[in-house]
Amino acid sequence: MKKLFKTKNIHLKEKMAKVNNHNDKAIEEFHNSHSFQKPVSAHSRTLVFSLVISIIFGFLAGVLCLLLFLSGAFSHSPIFSWLNIDSLLPTTQIVVEKHERVNVSEDERISKIINEASPSVVGIFNYKKPVTDIQRDSYLQKDFLGNGLILTSDGWIVTTSDVVKNIKDKYAVIIQSGEILPVETIKQDPEIKLIFLKVKANNLSAASLAWRQDISSGEKVVLLGGLDYFNKNLLVSRIADCDFQVDQKLVRNTENYYLFISLTDNKLGRSFLSAPAFNFNKQSIGLLTGSGGNNYIIPVDYLKRSFDQLLKGSLKKAYLGIEYINLASTLNPDFNEDGALIIKIKKDSPLFNLIGSKVNLGDIILKVGDENLNGEKNLTNLIQEYKTGDKISLTILDKNNMKEKKIEVVLK
Repeated sequence: MKKLFKTKNIHLKEKMAKVNNHNDKAIEEFHNSHSFQKPVSAHSRTLVFSLVISIIFGFLAGVLCLLLFLSGAFSHSPIFSWLNIDSLLPTTQIVVEKHERVNVSEDERISKIINEASPSVVGIFNYKKPVTDIQRDSYLQKDFLGNGLILTSDGWIVTTSDVVKNIKDKYAVIIQSGEILPVETIKQDPEIKLIFLKVKANNLSAASLAWRQDISSGEKVVLLGGLDYFNKNLLVSRIADCDFQVDQKLVRNTENYYLFISLTDNKLGRSFLSAPAFNFNKQSIGLLTGSGGNNYIIPVDYLKRSFDQLLKGSLKKAYLGIEYINLASTLNPDFNEDGALIIKIKKDSPLFNLIGSKVNLGDIILKVGDENLNGEKNLTNLIQEYKTGDKISLTILDKNNMKEKKIEVVLK
């Protein structure tokens, strides 16, 4: 029995050995039939590089988000509205800082205007004859009547009838240096309240002038009043209307100016009487005056034309002698074109003898010379650019046949 058991055991071991050998061959054949590669571990340098790049991009993304928040880009975003973080965004502070920088720049410009323009501004006083008494000879604040503007270096100064109410009285002009100059000659243009004073002087600082066509509504201006160390006043305002009508008449005539300049500040005190107004180019646009408690500016164009007529020996204006309606400033459905609708031709008008043959009431004047009548140029201003004796050409639209015609006339 023992022998038989041993024999069976031997046979069992042989069978197991054959099975093992068979399995080894199968495993070897399986490995040989597939391409297996050993996994390769990542290099340490690659990991470090990837980590650094991730950190850099993360930092840049954070900076970008911070800048967007500081700029207020998200302040109105619906995504963030429910968080109620608007109060944390410093947008108001940024705006205020920018506004302050603008103010500093504007203050510098105003300072330059004052420094360069104020020498052409003078004070006008009742004249005091010297009696060698310091108290009686001194000009006081109560003696100040108003302001004036130097037109010429040889002593011509312009002011208004708000300041010089009686041309028979004696007046003195005091310039910014404090020098007192007695007025020798007074001329007036009562139609637009202008007074021209002549003092004996040389090398005065004449003002630089800006014409009406060079200014616009909304523009900032600086009003200078008083003298250095004596009743000095300054006001920065804006032009409200370049074509301001003091009276609201519909019918105008060719001899009287009627368009002025209004400011947003239209109620000013006595210290600004006849104060010159300067634009930011340091040019005067005119003199402040008033009517009915409201202030407005007489444009430089008007005072310059009056002064030129004065130097020629007379303040007589060019005379056409008609009354008209400025269609450019009239809201009327019956008239869509620009021009001057003739309402009346006076008997002493140079056009009177042409009634019926060349001109009639109801005709429309379209041009004076080559200048079109429109919102910027009215008939009065264009006629007053000429002088007595000038021959002018008028382009007229005939009311009967609606055809244009030209006539020539000599101004009286």
